[in-house]
Amino acid sequence: MIYKIMTYNIQHGLDYSSRLMGKRVVNFKGICDVIRMFDPDILSINEIYGKGFKESEEYFDQVSLIARECNYPYYYFSKAIDAKNGEYGNAVFSKVPFKDKEVIRIPDPIEKSENMKYESRVLTKFDFDDFDLISTHVGLNEDEQESAYHTLMNNISLNKKTVILGDFNMTVDNRIIQNIMKKFKESTISYKNEVINTYPSIDSRMKIDYIFLSKDISILRSEVIEAINTDHMPVYCVIAL
Repeated sequence: MIYKIMTYNIQHGLDYSSRLMGKRVVNFKGICDVIRMFDPDILSINEIYGKGFKESEEYFDQVSLIARECNYPYYYFSKAIDAKNGEYGNAVFSKVPFKDKEVIRIPDPIEKSENMKYESRVLTKFDFDDFDLISTHVGLNEDEQESAYHTLMNNISLNKKTVILGDFNMTVDNRIIQNIMKKFKESTISYKNEVINTYPSIDSRMKIDYIFLSKDISILRSEVIEAINTDHMPVYCVIAL
């Protein structure tokens, strides 16, 4: 079987070029255009609103909009937090059915020792016929990242091929990313034999978005898509099982 897979942090639709000019513009048309152009069979989205508490141009059920506009019959939203205006987290969209799913909360550090914003996170594990898929969005602080790493490792099935994807907020030289890459191959690095940055989408400086694959999964194509609709560029790959 061949699958097209994409991971995309959309920052709930905020247009990045407009943000650089001091404006706050929601641009879901541009995001959906990118998704439709590459038409992934499985799409993982970070930083998306589910059901809105206070509906407005920016805060609404963004999951349903993408499912409808990009023709995904199967999808699931995983709430990480209740934000000011709605449920906020990750979503996975699929053209093929998944048999089961499980939302696993990443434990918050007991003592917050870092300087950046702390935010509760989750990972979601999907059971497809040919493989497991784990979608996540990792925190900014080292203790959050350690917690996410151990949660991830504890939820990988040893007897099944696995795809892990999302915004990890860590660069390739990070010790945790290096540990993951000892067990899994990263799609674009393996295919291109080089590190291609994903953030920010304009004047990109670092790679923090990844698709990790079991080493026995074949990569037919992989790239970072040069889209500036949001602050991250999506990672896309085609795999064969």
